Amino acid sequence: MSNLLAKWLYKMTLQIHSTTLMDTRKKYEKFKNQKIQGRTVDEWDVQWINVGSLHELIYHTTHLNNYIGLYRLKLNNEILFIGHSIDYYRGGLRKQLLELIYNNQYLYTMLPIDTITDSSITVDVLIVGNSVRSVDSTKQLKLLFVGKYLPRYN
Repeated sequence: MSNLLAKWLYKMTLQIHSTTLMDTRKKYEKFKNQKIQGRTVDEWDVQWINVGSLHELIYHTTHLNNYIGLYRLKLNNEILFIGHSIDYYRGGLRKQLLELIYNNQYLYTMLPIDTITDSSITVDVLIVGNSVRSVDSTKQLKLLFVGKYLPRYN
């Protein structure tokens, strides 16, 4: 790939990402007061639970086996990424979080390599539930939280 083409692709990627984030921000502004399972986004926002750093996930996530919800990765209190797990039949949030540890390739495609150390990235979870209704709520909440915080790597 030529250097000129690579620069153009990078510029287009940044523009698309910026446009997508701004669209997501507009959706957040429009729907931030909408109730999801009886709570607004701000009411959900105080429910995040810190489960420690990446290397501590093995020890602090056994109770998340049958729950679905959101997780967020933070570095120095900056939210880098917000993800979700909607598969409560096959390990739920715990499985998704453990994949972050065991499948580091996922992290490396998402974050710059120099920012990834097990102890520097902390993980918070937001348990939404364990039913089909919770799946839709989780998807809605993810979009709203991405719009609210505009994480660098979403």
